[in-house]
Amino acid sequence: MFMRKISILFVLVLILLVGCKSKAARVQEQLDLSSKYMAELDYESAIVALNKAIKIAPKNVDAYKML
Repeated sequence: MFMRKISILFVLVLILLVGCKSKAARVQEQLDLSSKYMAELDYESAIVALNKAIKIAPKNVDAYKML
């Protein structure tokens, strides 16, 4: 019974770790999205994506430069 609980706990922790993206990955995702929007001349959506990147990482210089 104890081993079963440990196994279930291990699986839950593993799922949580895999499901969580790093801050850098989330910022890069928003920067890539904003670049895509800019290429499509959809500037409003690009601004929204850049603001999300800034909200995730306020010290990210690239997001400010692109804005």
